[in-house]
Amino acid sequence: MKYLKIIALVVLVVIGSMALYVSVTPPKSPLDSVVYNSGPYNLEVVYSRPYKKDRLIFGSEEDGALVPYSNYWRLGANAPTVLKVNQNITFAGKDLNAGQYAMYAFPNAEFWEIR
Repeated sequence: MKYLKIIALVVLVVIGSMALYVSVTPPKSPLDSVVYNSGPYNLEVVYSRPYKKDRLIFGSEEDGALVPYSNYWRLGANAPTVLKVNQNITFAGKDLNAGQYAMYAFPNAEFWEIR
């Protein structure tokens, strides 16, 4: 019984240490945001700042791009980029109701299609 308690205590310490490490270790792509306020409009974009790290991010599949042209891509590194709007707006020719939206894209060499 004594050994069982010691083992349980060791397991709890290990799990607690792992949880603390995960909670204090910064993500590889830090979270950031940009806020725009003008009149009645409050817009915020929340995103993870990706690091290029000598990689080809956008390009052709043959060149080994991380995100080949014309492929569906989630904007943001750790999680989707989120656009938050407090008023109904028109964005890229589309009407958006107040709320928050995850952003995705189809990157191309000449233009990007945002979804």
